[in-house]
Amino acid sequence: MPSASPVEVNENFRHWLQKEFTDKCRNNPRYSLRSFARLLDTDPSSVSQILAGKRRVSTKAIQKICGRLSLSPEISTRLLEGAPAPNVVQTASLVLLSADAFAVIADWYHYAILELTHTVGFKSDPRWIAAKLGITPSEAGIAIDRLERLELLKRYRGQLKKSHGILTNFREGVTAPALREFQRQVLQKALHSIDYVAPEEKDITSMTMAVNVDLIPEARKRARAFRRELCDFLCQGPRTKVYNLGVQLYPVSKATNQKELDS
Repeated sequence: MPSASPVEVNENFRHWLQKEFTDKCRNNPRYSLRSFARLLDTDPSSVSQILAGKRRVSTKAIQKICGRLSLSPEISTRLLEGAPAPNVVQTASLVLLSADAFAVIADWYHYAILELTHTVGFKSDPRWIAAKLGITPSEAGIAIDRLERLELLKRYRGQLKKSHGILTNFREGVTAPALREFQRQVLQKALHSIDYVAPEEKDITSMTMAVNVDLIPEARKRARAFRRELCDFLCQGPRTKVYNLGVQLYPVSKATNQKELDS
């Protein structure tokens, strides 16, 4: 495999550093760019320019940052050599994200930003987006950069636009760590809405039932079809707000085994 060019090394390191920062913000909502700069022993303005792609990072600076973050020699070497970029695959009316691409944009707000571009009065300003979604301007700016790099967002006359239709990361029988984290975030947003979203703006209901487990595969297919049908219905006319639709079907009891049936 040919070695990455200095430009590729720089870009790949920047994307990795962005993820380090947003991961820390997710784990601690009060974490700031200033805190991250202090950790890296670098002034905040320089860190901001590096994250935004406005400042090149020297090999010496990459080594210093790796040391400040106590990275293993293996990871440090990979960052100095560069890493392959994730990708997306177009399949009919859906866009299938590769596992690597999904891992990069697993945080819930990436998909919210894509859908926000369809709303009336949308502004491409990261501060406006951050205020609408309840995230920080830094998180919004980094997310936009990632989405543009993956060509999921494009600029038309200075305005951000979603460049593909429905995105999916579904693969039969596969539940990657990034997907599990994304689903946890979706459920956390649902829990938050129980207390902080007006009843007329949401629908949170559930049903407990005894089922024939042999029908679960068909039930999952019907759930996928229902999600897409409801999406088509709700996307008619002017769109003014971004919603999340979550469908959960899971067991609350253990299966009865043959020994229990025979007793």
